Amino acid sequence: ALILSKTIALGEELAKTEKDAGKVVAAMKENIETEPLAKIDYVEAVDAVSMAPVNTLEGECMLAVAVYIGKTRLIDNTLLNA
Repeated sequence: ALILSKTIALGEELAKTEKDAGKVVAAMKENIETEPLAKIDYVEAVDAVSMAPVNTLEGECMLAVAVYIGKTRLIDNTLLNA
């Protein structure tokens, strides 16, 4: 589903100027919700090493997404060096 790659690209673009992880994640969720067949499993901003959730996009972090399209679970992520 194209929505995942579009959402990851949106997150990467937003993270260039927005360091509040909650705002970036919220925008990514809104983008996924434009796809009627998509059911969000998770959209998270996490530390790239520990995988612990982060509040601020700084250092090495990851934006991670998992979405169901029907019965199929799709995942995507991107590393940020904020």
